[in-house]
Amino acid sequence: MNTLKNYADKFAVEFTSNIMIDSEDIYTFYLMSNDGSKLFIDDKLVINFDGMHGFSTKTGKIKLTKGIHKIRIEYFQAGGGLGLEVSFESGKMERQKIPSEILLR
Repeated sequence: MNTLKNYADKFAVEFTSNIMIDSEDIYTFYLMSNDGSKLFIDDKLVINFDGMHGFSTKTGKIKLTKGIHKIRIEYFQAGGGLGLEVSFESGKMERQKIPSEILLR
């Protein structure tokens, strides 16, 4: 007999927000996940890290202007270990997790 606990580590989620960028530059985003994930900025696919895999990192670059940009992360978990983390850097900024202060509704 199947119970809900058999599916507790099998799910998909989508995170959406706006991100405030303080200066125009080329930004490198780091998407770390176990299992599949995708990162979109202004509806453009920046990182496609789809598929089942252990916790690891994939990167993507995009030129962003100063101002507000849409950000969306799709993530699915298909069993085993789980994790999701996003960080970014630019020529003017060291790599860091995206601070909550620059995420806007």
